[in-house]
Amino acid sequence: MPQTRIASRRAPDRAKLALLAGAVLAIALAIAIATAVFGNVFWTQAAARLDAVRIWASLHPGPAVLGYLLVFTAMTLACLPVGPASAVAGGVLFGAVFGAAAAIAAAVAGGALLFLLARRLMAQRWPGRHAALLARLRRDGFLAVLALRLAPVTPGWLISVAAGGAGLRLATFVLASAIGILPAFALFARLGAGVGEQLRRGEAPTVSLLLQPQEVLPLGALAALIGVPILLRAWRARQARLARLG
Repeated sequence: MPQTRIASRRAPDRAKLALLAGAVLAIALAIAIATAVFGNVFWTQAAARLDAVRIWASLHPGPAVLGYLLVFTAMTLACLPVGPASAVAGGVLFGAVFGAAAAIAAAVAGGALLFLLARRLMAQRWPGRHAALLARLRRDGFLAVLALRLAPVTPGWLISVAAGGAGLRLATFVLASAIGILPAFALFARLGAGVGEQLRRGEAPTVSLLLQPQEVLPLGALAALIGVPILLRAWRARQARLARLG
């Protein structure tokens, strides 16, 4: 019986690691298949459309920024996992620095709206399976939101809703969220800016952008940011179970 309980508790961490690895492999496979099937025609047409949007944004910065913020704030409020995509798009349209700032603003605004809705509508109505997350947020507040945002394993919408249900102050949630998503969003915006630079040179974006030395290290750091907390939590849980059994 104890062995059965240990195996069942290990399953969620293993599932998260498998999901992370599967997502990386799926993206790489999709790019490889698209390249093999459609060849340069696919990438040339896609690059032309993307460059047209980038040029329009550079000529009309006000409407472009406003439209960007409205679209990605609404998608975040709808609980869609658009954070990385919004940062890449921001980098393409506005450059690495302003693109990251716009993506963070949209993500935090959407998260804050979810937070306020949860605080008003979902107090005392939490499913039991999220009790541990709610207790952690009530206990640690700012540090809990910061840690959850830094390691993007827990869905962003769930963090926003749980923080609202836990009764955190809005300012605490907003500040912790903005700081927590900054490293990942800065990296994705930088990748988007690299795509934008290739478009400005008249080149179709290629996977080789990810293999450049200045991009490999940040990507490795992001992978560590996601994977290390999962492994550390699994190791601590295993040590605790061994201590109880011993």
